[in-house]
Amino acid sequence: MSAWLFRSCSYELADIVSAILNCSVSTGKVPSYRLNAAVTPVSKVNKPVKLSDYRPISVIPISVELLNRL
Repeated sequence: MSAWLFRSCSYELADIVSAILNCSVSTGKVPSYRLNAAVTPVSKVNKPVKLSDYRPISVIPISVELLNRL
């Protein structure tokens, strides 16, 4: 679920997302999608030449971010 969708429909989705996260916490099982992140290289300098000129930025699903904040 994308962050903009969750923000737009947060009142409608809150109970569903809460139930899913509570189930995950109570059973102690972590779904595989929560173990992965999309890593995007972002340049530290204007004209990157070598690999060390980049820094990794990870993008995790919004549900994982919500659980981390709790």
